Amino acid sequence: MENTILWKPDRTIITNLDHFRDLINQKYHLTLDNYEDLREWSIMEISHFWAEIWKFTNIKHSQDYNEVIDEKRLINEIPEWFSGARLNYAENILRDRSESEGCIETKTFSQLHDRISTFVSSLKKIGIGKGDVVAGYMPNCSETVEAMLATAAIGGVWTCASTDFGVKGVLDRFTQVRPKVLFSCDFVVYNGKIYPLIEKLKEIVSSLPDLKAVVVMNYKKTESDVVFKDIPTSINLKDFLKMGENCDNSSIEFAQVTFSHPLFVMYSSGTTGTPKCMVHSVGGTLIKHLEEHVIQGNVKAEDVMLYFTSTGWMLWNWLISTLAIGTAIVLYDGSPLVPDLNTVWNLISELNVTILGTGAKWISIMESKQLEPSGTDIIGCFAGINVTLPVHRGEIQCRFLGMAVESWDEEVGKSVLDESGELVCVKPFPSMPVRFWNDKDGSKGLRNDNVWCHGDFCRINSTTGGIIMLGRSDGTLNPSGIRFGSSEVYNIIEKMAEIEDSLCVAQTNSTGDERVILFLKMASGFEFNKDLVGRISGLIRNELSPRHVPAVILEICDIPYTTSGKKVEVAVKLIISGRDVVARAALRNPSSLDLFYGLRRQACDAAANVNCNCCFPPLDGCTQTSLQRLGHWKTWIGGFVTTRFVLFEFAAIVSASPMTTEQEIFSPIVFGEQTHRSIFNYKLSSSNMKNIHNPHSNE
Repeated sequence: MENTILWKPDRTIITNLDHFRDLINQKYHLTLDNYEDLREWSIMEISHFWAEIWKFTNIKHSQDYNEVIDEKRLINEIPEWFSGARLNYAENILRDRSESEGCIETKTFSQLHDRISTFVSSLKKIGIGKGDVVAGYMPNCSETVEAMLATAAIGGVWTCASTDFGVKGVLDRFTQVRPKVLFSCDFVVYNGKIYPLIEKLKEIVSSLPDLKAVVVMNYKKTESDVVFKDIPTSINLKDFLKMGENCDNSSIEFAQVTFSHPLFVMYSSGTTGTPKCMVHSVGGTLIKHLEEHVIQGNVKAEDVMLYFTSTGWMLWNWLISTLAIGTAIVLYDGSPLVPDLNTVWNLISELNVTILGTGAKWISIMESKQLEPSGTDIIGCFAGINVTLPVHRGEIQCRFLGMAVESWDEEVGKSVLDESGELVCVKPFPSMPVRFWNDKDGSKGLRNDNVWCHGDFCRINSTTGGIIMLGRSDGTLNPSGIRFGSSEVYNIIEKMAEIEDSLCVAQTNSTGDERVILFLKMASGFEFNKDLVGRISGLIRNELSPRHVPAVILEICDIPYTTSGKKVEVAVKLIISGRDVVARAALRNPSSLDLFYGLRRQACDAAANVNCNCCFPPLDGCTQTSLQRLGHWKTWIGGFVTTRFVLFEFAAIVSASPMTTEQEIFSPIVFGEQTHRSIFNYKLSSSNMKNIHNPHSNE
């Protein structure tokens, strides 16, 4: 197993994690020498561990807890954490009120406090209180943060969909939670063009009967009012805030709620059905985020964090929680690739960014253009960053403290090291969703296993302690009984200049037999041909094994992605295996699924032409003569076909053109270059809000 080190920590620097380990050693008379010792203690003594995190991160509360957790209760019982405690998420975020000036365009933290106080007063005047749902259909801007924190301050429940969602995607989510208030904006900007949201907003509002107010922000922030008379209960943000301007802004009455009180409703991807609504608690969110930021990441008040995320992704909520530490955050609403590939690096230099978070796609683009950083940490909840450990190529650094994470071999039902398995957590943790929305008795939850299965396939390196992510477990590949993850294949072929993108999925037949199908999206200027397929098959065979070589390799012109930037493997797997997928609202490019339906239909026609009863390129039961006849059929969606049957040394090649030219306006994950791009920076320790306008603006 490769253990190439990309980065080593300077061990002369004493981190928060070092301080925390010393505290545990002294208080409990232990000799925990390293991170792994501390991690083992944290999962064996979960009550003591989380009690110490509560104190170490100085969580502000009005009433102390009676008990951390009843350790007799299993993880699937969703035990109560910190019973008896009373606290407020927004109060912890807003506990610093200094007046220091910023260096670009400043709004002091005290001004931010007053602004949220105004939001709170306005919400209360329209009858919004504890437990009410407030929704956002908003871009990544300061107003979204203010609306969320005001909702949390009054004990409300915040939920959000980013503006790259279509109407159905928003309604699939919001109709389940029935919000009382909806915050939105008049337009978004993409590729230098303005795209109005008003027509979408009309459709959305008409299907949400519980709305008391629709608050619409003028995204350009001009002096002109925004008036939408044909949207029921609508009010522009300026007038909404006037309702609360006469209140006493010197203090906010923070609603004191239980540790398990709902804070956020987040959603599953919705790629194979209606999104599930997961309720996350006030205390669980706060304590888990602070543990990750303060101890794992050594994040401090003097840091500046930039994380590329939309408001509908959980990492947006994760980013906002750093405000409780005093960290500056950058809210970036634009493409990291415009006007050029150096945009991010220029921004890092200009704002003195010390912590950068991004998705894998941006990193792969940097690598393809030979702009490579010295190393990256992948930040997550079960595993992620650790400033005291080295970074090894291809690995998440470590399992987090307090998280009893294991890799399980499902056939033997036990934990394994250095082997692929299901990522599970075998003990409770505070940030578990407390329930599904509208699921009072818990009947919607899967309660059969005493472990948390997160749906990921992984391998834990026994030497480094790192985790190699191998793809979604519901998309795990299992040809001939050999289980592996799609990322193992991606890691091989996406180094090739000819390949822009790829999708590796399993196809099953009626008897449950499975084979691997690899779809390739070619880079501009490169041709999909037999030689390329042969080279790919050889690379996979040599670097992985013959069992990893796909049975069929196809060209496709588009790869489906969710709006949060994840490849959609499961939906494609269902389609090519003969099942239909109705849910498309969660996709940023939903028309891409039509390509796979088209291939399925054409494959059935082709199979009929060669007297074969199999669906898609023949899976079994076909003669060599039939395969040769199929290989000479030239009209498969304007392309050409040859076939690799599992018994032969050929590889299937299919060139597919789009089934439709219809494109979604907001198909990319980010807005692209903005005619108006704003970067906001909240700084708790120095109380900044920085606002930078794009110098490449078309305005």
